Amino acid sequence: VHTSWIRTAEGKIIHAPDKALLRDAEKRSFLVLKKEIFKGNENLGTVELHITDYYLKQQLWNLIAKIGLQTMLIIGLMIPLLSRFFNKYIVQRIVNIINGIEEVKKRNYTVSIDIKGNDELSDIAVNINNMSKAILEREQQLINLSKIVESMPSMLISVNQKGVIKHWNVHAAQS
Repeated sequence: VHTSWIRTAEGKIIHAPDKALLRDAEKRSFLVLKKEIFKGNENLGTVELHITDYYLKQQLWNLIAKIGLQTMLIIGLMIPLLSRFFNKYIVQRIVNIINGIEEVKKRNYTVSIDIKGNDELSDIAVNINNMSKAILEREQQLINLSKIVESMPSMLISVNQKGVIKHWNVHAAQS
């Protein structure tokens, strides 16, 4: 970016777009091109071309401000999208796992947690589902074993290590 003006042989400035800019340009010029102007043998003056970074710095700051504003706008738009993604794919899966655990806690072993993805959360869901199935199978085995014990024709009494009676079948109760 440059500013130019004409200075007469006497040092008078004929053309300068901005006097303040002219003074600043004289101080801040990093390249000055001069050309003498003659009419015949008469020296009319000098054309000086001062090349400065005056406008360049302004444009650079404007560009930095524009990029900063665009960056803030993009971040402002990304936060709700990332929040929605986080809620949908992480928080909702954790809530489903917690709900499944609450059902198991209530002795509902038929509960099955939806498995989405292939990560640590899906591993937890798989393990809870497997645990629920194993507990359900053991309860079924205990029910079947209890039926067998109750239907035995002989008297059966179970005691713990201290000799306290814990269970007895129908025939033991009748005796």
